Parts: sequence; C-alpha cells; structure tokens
Amino acid sequence: MEPGRWTVNPALLEGGLRFAGLALIFVTVWSFISGSAPSTGAAVRESLKPGLRSIRDSSTWSRSELADRTIVAAVAVAAVSTLVDQSLLSAIVAGLLWQSRPALRRATSEEQPLLAFASQLSSDMMIGLYTPMVLAQLLLGNHLLALAFSFVAIALSWPPGGAGRAHGVWRPAWVTS
Repeated sequence: MEPGRWTVNPALLEGGLRFAGLALIFVTVWSFISGSAPSTGAAVRESLKPGLRSIRDSSTWSRSELADRTIVAAVAVAAVSTLVDQSLLSAIVAGLLWQSRPALRRATSEEQPLLAFASQLSSDMMIGLYTPMVLAQLLLGNHLLALAFSFVAIALSWPPGGAGRAHGVWRPAWVTS
C-alpha cells in the first residue's frame, strides 16, 4: 500500500451502513415520541407536492383512487421483496399495507383543500415516520422494502383538488357552475 492511500474494508463499510440503518430506526421511534414526525412529514409532503400536483392535474382519478393504486403498488413491491429477499418483514408489511387500504381511502376521500387539511395532519405524522424508515431500509440493503415504504409516503401525499376543480372558490350549493 502506498503512503497516503487508504482502502476501505468492505466488512467495516457494511457494518457501518447496518449500524446507521438501525440508528435511523431508533430515530423513527424517537421522532414519534418527541412529536417531531409531523414536521418532517409536512416537509416531505411539500417537497413531493409539485410533482404529484402535475400528475394529479393530468389524471381523471380522484385523490382516493390515486392513493389506493399507490398502496396497491406498495403491496406488490413488498410481495416481490418477500419472494426475492425471503424476508418475513416484507410479508408482514405487505399484509399490513393491504389491510390499511380502506383507512387510507377514507383519509384521502376529501377533495376540498380546506376540509382535507384535517386528514393531512395525521398523514404528515405517518409520512414523518415512513421517511426515516425508507432511509433505514436503504442502508440495511432492503431496496425493495424501501421502495414500498416510499410508495406509502407518496400515497399519503396526494394533494386535494384535481383537474377541472376551482381552487379556493366558494359557491352556494344551489349554484351549479
């Protein structure tokens, strides 16, 4: 080995990545306990908003339908992760995500931006919990499970008010146009 040059021991690098992944899992728990998860979730949701808004404006699907399809994609990726990685955790995540579909549909059913604000508060907390889990799974080498968790964060981030809707305009119920 030349003076001034160093090499990285692959075992130490892998161990460091795994330690960092486990530390991020503890960060997730701490953010839930300390109450910082909603602010993290709001920041992530706001960063995703422009891209999701452009998809939303070109789609005829409702916010609830988009969220449901995104969760189905997350379940599919977790199921593939179960088969590829032989991971029991991926199987559990796939089952739990499948069971959460009705609750997610209810949480994303409101299209009026002001009324959707109430569901965004709890969604921000969930996004704030899933975001460090995505990073933790990447560091632990579970790339497919990280993708599934990313889909969950996206499903919770779909903005209200789709194409053809007037934003911020109030009309009495008897006015139709």
